[in-house]
Formats: sequence, C-alpha cells, structure tokens
Amino acid sequence: RYSIDGGVLVSARQRGGAVLLQVWDTGVGITAAEQTRIFDEFYQVQGSAPLGAHEAKGLGLGLAIVQRLARLIDAPLGLASVPGRGSVFTLTLPLGRAPRPPTPLPDAARAALLLRLEQRRIVVVEDEPAVREGLSVLLQSWGATVVALDSVAAVEDWLRQTPPPEAPHLAIVDHRLPHGRSGLAALALMRAAFAALAAPLPAILVTGSTMVGHEDEASRHDVHVLIKPVAPNKLRAMIAFKLGLR
Repeated sequence: RYSIDGGVLVSARQRGGAVLLQVWDTGVGITAAEQTRIFDEFYQVQGSAPLGAHEAKGLGLGLAIVQRLARLIDAPLGLASVPGRGSVFTLTLPLGRAPRPPTPLPDAARAALLLRLEQRRIVVVEDEPAVREGLSVLLQSWGATVVALDSVAAVEDWLRQTPPPEAPHLAIVDHRLPHGRSGLAALALMRAAFAALAAPLPAILVTGSTMVGHEDEASRHDVHVLIKPVAPNKLRAMIAFKLGLR
C-alpha cells in the first residue's frame, strides 16, 4: 500500500534458540517520533503516501492487534525504520517442539467442534471485504445460510426487500461501520424488523478495539463481544452458546 518501488519480504531465520520472523518493506519509512505511537489503537502515520482511488484506508488497528498478540504469546516485537527507505518488523519466536499426545476434549468442547448450522440463517455485517468474505465462507462450511452486508444502509435496504427477508437466527456485527455508524445500530434495525420473534435476535459484536466500555455496552444491548482477530474455534463455541446448541 505504501511502497512505491520495491516490495515486501517476509522471512524466517533461526537465531540461536529462536526464530526471527521478519517483515521488510521498501515503503516511506517511519520517523522516530512516529515509532512511539504507531502501536496505539486508531493511530495512523501522518503524511504517508496517498492511497489510490481503489484502496480503502485502514482504521489504525492492525499494529495494535499485532502487539497484543505478540504480548499474549510472549514474543518480543521489534521495529527498525529509516524514513524514505523502509521498515522491518521483527517477532522473536521460540523454536517449535514436538507436539504432545492430544488431550481428550470435554463433552462441551467436543460438541462445539462438531457444530453444524444447517437450516440456520446468520446475518453478517462487516465493512472489510476480506473479513466479510472469510467469515461468510467459514459459516457456510458449517452449514449456515449467510446474508453478508457491509453497512447500516445495506441492512436497511435488505430489510426493505419485497417479499420481506426471513428472520435470521443470529447476527454477527462489527462494532465500527462506515460513516461513523455502529454495528449496534444495524442490530437495532434488525431486532425492530423481527420484533415478532419470541426473544430478541441473538447477536455477537466483533471489535478490533480493546478500549474499555465494551462490556457495559454489550450488557445494555444484550450481546456478547469477541475481540479481533477471532479464532474459528472461539467463534464456533460462541455461536453454539448463543443458539443454545448442545
């Protein structure tokens, strides 16, 4: 996105008892002052190369997610950058070990792994095309029928269809949608449209932000929150819980 010439190189090299996983680029580089801030949520480097008309501007969450994952797995994360020449990000990982024999799963976990969603309709509201498409493919592989939408406006158009759409069994909505809208607004529209359901439409709120307040917000709107990146097994277990599947 920001490399006018050259490209991006991903490398893995053994260094003693560790593996250095590195991502090199020949991009615009990052100043020393900016390097202290680029791992903050929603922060984006100022004055970087302009994007083409076909390129979507990110949210400034990618490096925050990388840093959080690196801390979770205790993998030191390093950065070296020279403005005008490029950058290299380094993860220091331990060498792998031979796997232990698998531990038998408890019944509840085994049931989640065997989750099948035939005859279940799920609405996905996500504005990032790659995430939306990947989530749709995953849910369809479990047997679900998926309606994939990218904004609150798209939800409004879908609800105005003739004949009206069938009520979904579950909604999975991204917290931040285009034009400053929230996935909770999309959820409110769907719950109003399908108010005849015996109970409010079950929903999962997905967010890339770890900012405080999500739990209170989730409680007020009767949703459960998953933090990006969402592992398939965690999503599958949450869906099983929300749909009351055993």
